[in-house]
Amino acid sequence: MSFAEDLRNRILILDGAMGTMIQRHFIGDNETLNQDNPDLIRSIHREFIEAGADIIETNSFGANRISQQEYGNAAEAAEMAYAAARIAREAADAAYAKLTDPRARAKYREAHRAELGLR
Repeated sequence: MSFAEDLRNRILILDGAMGTMIQRHFIGDNETLNQDNPDLIRSIHREFIEAGADIIETNSFGANRISQQEYGNAAEAAEMAYAAARIAREAADAAYAKLTDPRARAKYREAHRAELGLR
């Protein structure tokens, strides 16, 4: 089923507050973790996916020159955003790879439908 079909047929679940999840481990410039600790960011994406998120966002809220200027990292903003997108894509691809078996996909969809009270 395509993303557009999913949008027409069911409620899609968006991930949660990335910044809040990061703050459990780190206080500071969250976007630097895209380069300095990508495994942490990847694990947070995985937590959201395992919790049922259909859509994950990148860890790039502050990955812009204006926000990064506060930390002296304005020149790194574009690379931070690129790294954030790469990490999110890797996490999504890893989750999807687990669903290559049609039975696993059916079970996954069935579980989501049950969570939403659909038959």
